[in-house]
Amino acid sequence: MRAIRVLAALGLILGSFAFATPVAAGDPCYHGFDIPDRSEGTQPQVKLMPCAFAPTVVRVAPGTTVEFFSGPFDVHLITGAGQEWGSRDDVIQPDSMVSYRFVRAGTYPYACALHRGMAGTIVVGDGVAAKAAAGSGPAVVTVVGPAASKPTSSRSAPAAAAVPAPRTASSVAPAAAAPVVPATTPAATERPTGTPLLVVAVLLLAVAAITAIRLVAGRRTGRGAPLET
Repeated sequence: MRAIRVLAALGLILGSFAFATPVAAGDPCYHGFDIPDRSEGTQPQVKLMPCAFAPTVVRVAPGTTVEFFSGPFDVHLITGAGQEWGSRDDVIQPDSMVSYRFVRAGTYPYACALHRGMAGTIVVGDGVAAKAAAGSGPAVVTVVGPAASKPTSSRSAPAAAAVPAPRTASSVAPAAAAPVVPATTPAATERPTGTPLLVVAVLLLAVAAITAIRLVAGRRTGRGAPLET
């Protein structure tokens, strides 16, 4: 009876593990990292920390290019409010950089959709958005995308690689014609090795036939000869 009770208790314990609600591993912004205090700065540089943008608020003049540097640990997203700038799909890999040029005055909040609570703001000029003139283009322009290489020690964006001009028909030199190789006459094929054997076999058969004919002829001649008394 006691053994039955022990088995029933073990069954209840195992069943609780099997049907219990799975526990999430934990958002990195809630566990394992110390969230830094909110900060402000005037340098056009933002660090992408595990759970925060530092500084939280950056104040720059119109036309300034702001560089966002990712740390060595996590991937991040920079998505502007209303998806007006940045990207919601192109992640920023560890140890890489993305740069945006803020053309007009205004306030440009953004966030990382991969980490809850990770948000920041770029304040351009006095922070008051002026009406854009016709044909002035977007307020935020991507200078270097997420595929940028690691930032250099000077903290400057790498220069864009030069794109070679397309090759035209007039600029491309014709390829040298390949030398004409005369066709060679195939070598005469050797006679199969079985032919001499066949000739020898035929000769042997002929000799055997001639010998047999002579023997038969001799026997007939012997039968017709008179017996001696």
